Amino acid sequence: MTTETTYAPELRFPEFHDDWQVKRLGAVADRITRKNRENNQNVLTISAQYGLISQNDYFNKNVASNDVTNYYLIHKGEFAYNKSRSGGYEFGAIKPLKQYEKGVVSTLYICFGIIDNNDKDFFEQYFETTIFNNQIGKVAQEGARNHGLLNISADEFFNLTITIPTIAEQRKIALCLSSLDDLIKSVGDKIELLKQHKKGLMQQLFPKNNCAVPELRFPEFSGDWQVKLLGDCFDERIEKKCINLPLLSLTENGIIPQEETNRKDNSNADKSKYLRVCIGDIAYNTMRMWQGRCVWVDTEGIVSPAYTVCKPKENIFSLFFYYMFKTRKMINVFHQHSQGLVNDTLNLKYEKFSAIRVSVPTLAEQQKIAACLSSIDSEIETNEQKLTKLQEHKKGLMQKMFVKIR
Repeated sequence: MTTETTYAPELRFPEFHDDWQVKRLGAVADRITRKNRENNQNVLTISAQYGLISQNDYFNKNVASNDVTNYYLIHKGEFAYNKSRSGGYEFGAIKPLKQYEKGVVSTLYICFGIIDNNDKDFFEQYFETTIFNNQIGKVAQEGARNHGLLNISADEFFNLTITIPTIAEQRKIALCLSSLDDLIKSVGDKIELLKQHKKGLMQQLFPKNNCAVPELRFPEFSGDWQVKLLGDCFDERIEKKCINLPLLSLTENGIIPQEETNRKDNSNADKSKYLRVCIGDIAYNTMRMWQGRCVWVDTEGIVSPAYTVCKPKENIFSLFFYYMFKTRKMINVFHQHSQGLVNDTLNLKYEKFSAIRVSVPTLAEQQKIAACLSSIDSEIETNEQKLTKLQEHKKGLMQKMFVKIR
């Protein structure tokens, strides 16, 4: 006696009770091999972040061949599968055309449209799960000569099995997840606007070239900024043999304990030559300061001797200087003062660092500028944390709202 296998997701809306159906992809999707007879020049590429996007928009140029009349022409709402491995898509990415009415893709892509009585938005979400990718992985092989292009034929692709509910449940799932997508996009857009706002402020809050004052100032401050040497503002901190302090690592997001970086610890077992850093110091990568690789230190510890540690002097608010060091003007200055024949050998030791001239306001104005920029950083960080939680929430929902084939 055999028992028929039934399919239902772990998490579903209470009004739905019917089992999900197992079908071949070819039963719900029609392959598209429509050639570009109209010579449409909107050549598309697949981006993990933007989906199907024009090469002109993505690369600022068209990287396709001059003659694209043999390409596939797809319409808005239709899908394309890029068989190449890419970041986050081990078995290739499947994306719908959403931003344009029409576009063309290489014939290396597999294109298709979802047939009536099915919801396109549901399938857009379905293809973002690992469920269908796992199906592809069962039949796809990577050709040694194909440079990451998966060896899966169109027949094999459309013969893959999927599990789907009624169209009413498809629409409900799609609406739920797409509303989360809208919220995720909204938070992502806000982060980008905050970053652009900060970038604009930094261009205005610090003097340009040899100007004595910046373009934008807080109304309570007046008078010229003073020209000082960085050696008048910072001493080099060379404190070693502090082996009991935690090992820290410099990252794009600041200075953090090394074990939190998720990177292999390549530091020496003997930490006696490692440098102590204290709260308020600025530490920079001696070989990469020409790229602006520095951090403001907010925790005590030790760092590799590959870094230079700068200790602020009296009436110096180091966080102000950290933001100054991140401006394009200062990065260019650091590049000019670094020593070495090529970029890979450039270094900026404290001796050269200390001889650089900068314009410096009063301590009160330093603190005000730093407070303004750090408040924006705090808001960016808050929204980035919110974005991460939303993305994790959606990922968790998708693992429960779709059915895996056993």
